Amino acid sequence: LSLVLDKIIDETILNDFNSKPSKDKLSKMEIEIGKMVNHKVLNHIFMLANDKSSHQEVNTIIYSTLSKLKTELASKDFDRDHYNYLSVKIDKFFAGEIDSYFPDELKAPDGSPIGSGDSLFSTCHGEL
Repeated sequence: LSLVLDKIIDETILNDFNSKPSKDKLSKMEIEIGKMVNHKVLNHIFMLANDKSSHQEVNTIIYSTLSKLKTELASKDFDRDHYNYLSVKIDKFFAGEIDSYFPDELKAPDGSPIGSGDSLFSTCHGEL
């Protein structure tokens, strides 16, 4: 799990948009989308930590990963405001001020699902 979390965090939150060669530089819009992805990744890590069915070892790995991430965020020079906010968000999570849970599963409505395929099997029963 720690290898997977490290890889996800390296490719998203810790990805240095500014260090890419000039031909691979991202547009401002792509950088902003990357920031939104960073928030979603962090929120999903919080949800995994808050999941009551997660084993305690999972929480141990997540808390360790978040502590390490917080340290690495402090060294980011590019876009300080964004990384400071992520760091504060981690602090609030550790303090219990952020509750993130997976949403409840949606229940299918009563009756046949829309597009159940009934029309696929209808044929012309009349004679020509």
